[in-house]
Amino acid sequence: MSDQQDLQELELALSSLESTAFNFGTRFIPDSMVRVEYNRKAGLLSKEILDKVVSGKISVKEGAKQASEMRNILMDTLRGKTSEIARAYAVKQKSMGKSLPELEQKYAKKLYNLSFESLSPNNRNKVWKEIVFSSGRPQLSVNKLAKVFGAAGRGFIALSLTISVYNITTADDVLEAASKESAVLGGGLLGSVAGGAAAGFACGPGAPVCVTIGVFVGGVMFAIGSQLALESLWN
Repeated sequence: MSDQQDLQELELALSSLESTAFNFGTRFIPDSMVRVEYNRKAGLLSKEILDKVVSGKISVKEGAKQASEMRNILMDTLRGKTSEIARAYAVKQKSMGKSLPELEQKYAKKLYNLSFESLSPNNRNKVWKEIVFSSGRPQLSVNKLAKVFGAAGRGFIALSLTISVYNITTADDVLEAASKESAVLGGGLLGSVAGGAAAGFACGPGAPVCVTIGVFVGGVMFAIGSQLALESLWN
């Protein structure tokens, strides 16, 4: 393949990644501020890949491959299929079927030996981070992809995982939300959201408090911080 063809392939892969991320956000993220942030991180990921190509850190072909692999992860969801992230999380949670409030209590007890309601805002954020990344610890192919990304790519994956976990844990049926092949609201993992989540908020079964997706996502990303060290996210 000629250099010109390689460049065209890279341009197409980056454009497709950003377009797919935009469609993903439009269909599956009810909170407008989270959608804006998601699209911004997709743009940063594209720029990160392009910068590595320009600096000679990776080849044009490798850049196109990285962009295409990330796009394929999103396309699994857009097509109504179960992504690797969602499948691992669903299998892990199948026996428990825990709602978000139940998981909040579980990890508040584990980390601080306190109720979730009694925690400070910063510690609540850390609990949410633990909920999200407990699902990322299985050895997934997306982990392998994350290893070749810098902060922008890891941030994009972290945000995608956070949104996925939120929508699973606030659905009426945890396993169904992560596994069914099609649904009226777009199908698959992120289309299977409880009715309240479609309006921008959701409650787990019997939950006394509702947590918006914006608050949850913002809290998790704040707890992660700007320096996304892979080892601290996937052990």
